[in-house]
Amino acid sequence: MGTVTCPADKVPPMPVWRGVQKEAIIIRQILGGRQDLLEHLIEPHLDPLWRTVKARVRDDADTDDIVQEALFKALIHLCTHSQNARLVQLALASLPEKYRVVVRMRDLEERPIIEVAEQLRLTAAAVKTRQHRGRLRMAEFLSRASKPTRFKRQIGFTGLSRPSAGNRSPSALTAA
Repeated sequence: MGTVTCPADKVPPMPVWRGVQKEAIIIRQILGGRQDLLEHLIEPHLDPLWRTVKARVRDDADTDDIVQEALFKALIHLCTHSQNARLVQLALASLPEKYRVVVRMRDLEERPIIEVAEQLRLTAAAVKTRQHRGRLRMAEFLSRASKPTRFKRQIGFTGLSRPSAGNRSPSALTAA
């Protein structure tokens, strides 16, 4: 990977660089198994993200849905780009078919709601509901799987080269 250079007149003030460095450290720790830090990573960005989306969408429910989707994708991105992708795959596989299909199509394949609704012969509202419920179940699965309990043995998860990355409170990320 190449280096990124920044002209001297474009270098942000030191506190910004410290914030970026702090986030990089938190991300490494989350990927190393510190699920409790996910909230610290998300918290500073949650209000600005919500306000930005709200300014464009205007509707609170739609804003909540979009922010939820963004946070869910960020969680998936963290897991996918770590060696913990297997947990996400297991979480998806653990879903009942009606939720798994919708979550796969919407979140992994990034298909529009209307397209998913038409293909599955559902209403757009039913697609949103199934996606939300599927996300909640996946978050619950990931939360349980991130704890050092017999749950990992029950699902046949024998470990990774790094501890699992989940989050401290997945329901907070997926609550509508």
